[in-house]
Amino acid sequence: MSEVKDFRAVNPKYDQDWINGVGESEHQALFKFLEDKKIKTILDLAGGSGKLTKMLLDRGYDVFLFDIADNMIEEARNIGVPLENSMSGDIFIDDIVRKFDCVIFKSAMHEIPAEKSEQLHKIIYGLLNEEGWFIDWDVHVPIEEDSAWFKKWVNLKDSVAGLHDLVKNRNFYTENFISESLKSVGFKNVGIVYRFFYTLSTLKMNKMYWDNDEVKSKEFFDNTKELIKTISSNIIANEIDNSDIELKVPAIIIVGQK
Repeated sequence: MSEVKDFRAVNPKYDQDWINGVGESEHQALFKFLEDKKIKTILDLAGGSGKLTKMLLDRGYDVFLFDIADNMIEEARNIGVPLENSMSGDIFIDDIVRKFDCVIFKSAMHEIPAEKSEQLHKIIYGLLNEEGWFIDWDVHVPIEEDSAWFKKWVNLKDSVAGLHDLVKNRNFYTENFISESLKSVGFKNVGIVYRFFYTLSTLKMNKMYWDNDEVKSKEFFDNTKELIKTISSNIIANEIDNSDIELKVPAIIIVGQK
């Protein structure tokens, strides 16, 4: 199987919210926080194809989209994100000259290697206006055992999909790790403002990553069924039928203020 090594190889129409089972209640929690804190300017960092950017623009926010994949940025423009509100680049290399009231990092921290996590938090800290807020929305689990188990399951998917080389350093952090990292670079008022579950399934992965290929789907289902025999305590698995297994994985919205 050929290995995918470039984020531009990922389908630009990838629906992150659908694959993660994210709905209206999670977005409303985010919008309420932004409203309560009187946020005006937002950086949607690693915002992919711009779905959240467009939602925020439609709500009247001044939002700028930044993502490493230029084909994702092109897709964002196709759904109505203006050219001047987006750019592609590497946050570890490319400078963003303006500052923001808020930086949102949604379902992206797990792509950052542990050795770069503190560096990323420092960069984000520098992108904020004084008293600005960072919002990290992702699978950040209660304990290390949850992280280790979930990584095994995602690695199964990545292997079948040919993505393993692209995301070989993928990490699922604990709540405490993220909290302490934010505090170490100077963030104050660090806290979890919303708890929920990502609802994933083998059937969703089958459709999104290998177009329901029967051989790959069976391989993934069988391996998942075997893996859930050792499932961690905070992750819930339900076998729906002989073709689908649903997983509920803890996720949080955690914030910190400059």
